[in-house]
Amino acid sequence: MEKRLQEILNDAEKVRGYPVSVESLVRFLSLLIKYQPVDLWALIRHSDEYIRVVMGLFDALHNRNYVEVNESGQISLTKDGTSLAEEIGARALDESLLVDSGKYGLSLPPKFKEILDTMRKIYTEVVPKDNFDQAPLLPEASVYKALYITQRGDASGKYIVTVGDDDLLSLILAMTGEPKRVMAVDIDEQVLGVISECSHKMRLPVDVLQHDFRLDIPETFCGKFDTFVTEPPDTVDGITLFVSRGVQLLKKEPDKIGYCGISTTACPPNGIVQLTKNFAAMGLAVSTWLFKFSEYPPVRTELKHIEVPDFYDPFYPPSTVWYVSDLVRLKTTNSTNPLIKGIFRGNISDYEGDAKRFR
Repeated sequence: MEKRLQEILNDAEKVRGYPVSVESLVRFLSLLIKYQPVDLWALIRHSDEYIRVVMGLFDALHNRNYVEVNESGQISLTKDGTSLAEEIGARALDESLLVDSGKYGLSLPPKFKEILDTMRKIYTEVVPKDNFDQAPLLPEASVYKALYITQRGDASGKYIVTVGDDDLLSLILAMTGEPKRVMAVDIDEQVLGVISECSHKMRLPVDVLQHDFRLDIPETFCGKFDTFVTEPPDTVDGITLFVSRGVQLLKKEPDKIGYCGISTTACPPNGIVQLTKNFAAMGLAVSTWLFKFSEYPPVRTELKHIEVPDFYDPFYPPSTVWYVSDLVRLKTTNSTNPLIKGIFRGNISDYEGDAKRFR
C-alpha cells in the first residue's frame, strides 16, 4: 500500500513539478466522494489546495485508472479509485463551515443592488490586458467587497485609494456615498478612462492616477489615505509590492486599513507563509482573513497559472466560476513601514517561479 501511494505522489509531482502529500491525496479523494460526478473546475473551487497539487493528482489518478472522465467532462472515482479511497480513509467532507455566494451572511441592501445593476453595464467597457496580468473580479464580487468594507467602518468619511483598479472598485465605493474621496491608481489608461468618464457623468468624488507600481509612489500622494484596497497578481512578489505601495499611500498612523485579495489556489502554501512573514515585517496586523470571498469570471484566470491535462482539453476553457480569492484585512501599527521601497525590478507575474521558489 505504501509503495502504491508513493508512486501516485511521485507521478503527481512529476507532471506538475510540485510536491504532493498523502494528506492532499486524501482531501482530493474526499471531495470526489462528496461531489462526484463533478467537473475539474468545481473540484478546484471546492478545494483549498494549491492548483498544481490538484492538477497533479488529477493527472496521476487518471493515468492509473483511479478516476474517469465522462463525455461531459464530469470526473468520478472508478472501482479501483473507490477501493483506494476506502483503504486510505477518505470520506465525504462536511463543508458546512465553508461559504459560497452567501458571503459570510452578507446580503446586498437595495442601494447596493442598484449599484450592481449599474456596474454590470460599466464592466463591459473594460477590456482586460494580458501584458498587465489583468483579471477583474465579477461585478457581484466587487460590490460585495465594497459592502464588507463599508460595514467594517472603513469607508465612511474616509479617503480611500485603490492600488490597481481593473475591478472598478473606486466607482463602487464612491457610489455608496460613504467615502470623502476615492483615488484610483492603475497602470492602464483605458481603465482609468472608464473610471474618469463614469465618475464625471455621475458626479462622483473620484480621482485617477496613472502609475506603474514597479516605480516608487510619487511623494505628493504618500501618507494621504485612510484605507487602501488591492487585488494584486497572485504571486508573493506581486502581493508584497502592491501592499507595500498601499502602505506608502496610507497616513503614517496606527489603525489605518488595507484590504488585499489573495488566492490560495494560485499561491503555494509556502508562499502564503512568506506573505504572512512579509506582513509582519511591514508591521501590519492581519485583522481578518475571509476564505474564498471573491469570485472571478470563468475565463482568463485559468490561462495564467497552469495548463489542463491533454485529455481534458475538450472541456477547456471553463464555463462556470471556479477561481476565487480570499479577502484579507490588514491594520497598521506604530511600526508599519513598506517592505519594498524605490524601484522594483522583479517579475510580479512569475507564477512558475513561485512554484519553484516555494516548494
